[in-house]
Amino acid sequence: MRNEDIDMTLEKRIEKAIAENTDPCTTDADIRFFETEDSKKEFMETLWDSNGETINTPLGVGVIEEVRTMAGNDFSVRVKIPNIDGSTLFSGLSLFAWLELFEFNE
Repeated sequence: MRNEDIDMTLEKRIEKAIAENTDPCTTDADIRFFETEDSKKEFMETLWDSNGETINTPLGVGVIEEVRTMAGNDFSVRVKIPNIDGSTLFSGLSLFAWLELFEFNE
């Protein structure tokens, strides 16, 4: 479940942005913050329209059954994971954090 336009991992995006930075007033920490926020926004937008898509979760690979809004800027994501009875609920933001860690360690 990755948007075709989001094929770089977060760390690669940050490294590229730091390397291309020519503004002496923009720190590496600024770049890291804004790239993380942009990546999170893109992930959540992709997640919103991803019913039936496959996703990696902390419990294994599963199929997204439903995405619902929660309070604030988060989603509730119901995922069917093989060999687990019923569905499992995940927070969209927790999936974002886990997937970025997963991709970084691949």
